[in-house]
Amino acid sequence: MTTAVAATQRWLVRIDEMDHADERLTDVQKNAMRLVADWVRSFLSCPHQELGRPGDVCPYTGPAVQRQTFWLTCVDAKETDAAGLKAVVLAYRDRFLELPPRERQGAMFKTILMLFPDMEPADAPGQLDALQRSLKAEFVGQGLMVGQFYPGCPEPGLWNHQFRPQDSPVSLLAIRHIVPSDLAFLVGDRGNRNMILAYLARFTPELPAAVRKLLSEIVCP
Repeated sequence: MTTAVAATQRWLVRIDEMDHADERLTDVQKNAMRLVADWVRSFLSCPHQELGRPGDVCPYTGPAVQRQTFWLTCVDAKETDAAGLKAVVLAYRDRFLELPPRERQGAMFKTILMLFPDMEPADAPGQLDALQRSLKAEFVGQGLMVGQFYPGCPEPGLWNHQFRPQDSPVSLLAIRHIVPSDLAFLVGDRGNRNMILAYLARFTPELPAAVRKLLSEIVCP
């Protein structure tokens, strides 16, 4: 096991360039990326009868693909321990922040999906759930979100608790900018007051700090 962030683990492939993917990719990685690319286009970017609201499963995915700001990469999970995986995710977080566009309106459509093709489905709940929890507060504090997806992921949809939007064909983490509708992911067991404060500071900066603090205490007693 290693905790090093390998240089080969910092490449990105734009989803619209899948047919010209780098020769560094193994067949396993290429297959995983094709599966996820198909899932992105046929599931995330489309309406679903069980979603519980009109529109696409993720309203930002389709525009991100069209704007060419949707990237994929693969990480070797079996050769990296928990600290190493966290370091790799943080390295991609930094890369994400450097990628254009950086202005707020355009940046909200940027997405990086970090795939873990060699992660056993049975291991994904323990590894990715814990990794996501350990990173979430730091990401939210920077105006970002990190989400875990894997085969059989039980996280319920916001509008229909029987819907499973994070059930993906390959285990992965998603990095994107926080958007107003993410408030639901920051309350209850999913968040805390500091996350609410970071959210309010970003989306309601005109409110006095004391008011934002009061709101955070109301939302997260």
